[in-house]
Amino acid sequence: MRGVILAGGRGTRLQPLTLAVNKALLPVGMVPLFYHHLYLMAEAGIGDVLVVSTPEDSGDIMRACGSGLAHGLSLTYRVQDKPDGIASALKLAEDFVRDEPFVVLLGDNLFFPRADAVGPIRDFVASDLKYRLFVVRRDDPRAFGVAIWRDGKVIDIIEKPAEVVSRDAVVGLYCYKPDIFPILRELKPSARGELEISDLNRRLVQEGGGDVKRLHMEWIDAGT
Repeated sequence: MRGVILAGGRGTRLQPLTLAVNKALLPVGMVPLFYHHLYLMAEAGIGDVLVVSTPEDSGDIMRACGSGLAHGLSLTYRVQDKPDGIASALKLAEDFVRDEPFVVLLGDNLFFPRADAVGPIRDFVASDLKYRLFVVRRDDPRAFGVAIWRDGKVIDIIEKPAEVVSRDAVVGLYCYKPDIFPILRELKPSARGELEISDLNRRLVQEGGGDVKRLHMEWIDAGT
């Protein structure tokens, strides 16, 4: 299994902190936020990790993390030339993951305790599932994509609904098989001109072949 960390984005909601520093390098506890992602990958037994960032920030992340050897990882870096969406950044991982299952982590999502996510990630590798998504219960999840359930199965994902139609927010942790890349290539830009990860996930749950797990843990969207 391989890992992909998507650490792009301008962090505008965190300004002025992010005027000079990528949000993934802001301190959480005694280490940069990004280190928590490396810890999760290592604890899940993932040794090879691709880091996708912006032309402006990739050098800072490389200086902070190096080869990954200090964390027991081998890091590869790629640059997303323009901010055209999370799904667009994910397309850069196709050659890296090859025919292996892989886990994707958004660079501003934090999970505690990490061990609660490790088991479902490892189980996915040995499964026949095409994808595995994760949700966390929120009293008001309208700022996120939310999972719509029917008969114990997620049948749709609605992005930032106007009303509370479900309390299960889809978090920035995804397990995929390489089958998803042809779907990625078919996605069309959203109204804001980006390829949306929620469009990919919505298509996956509508077609079936995977599952959605509810995590009973602390989840922080550190983009704000």
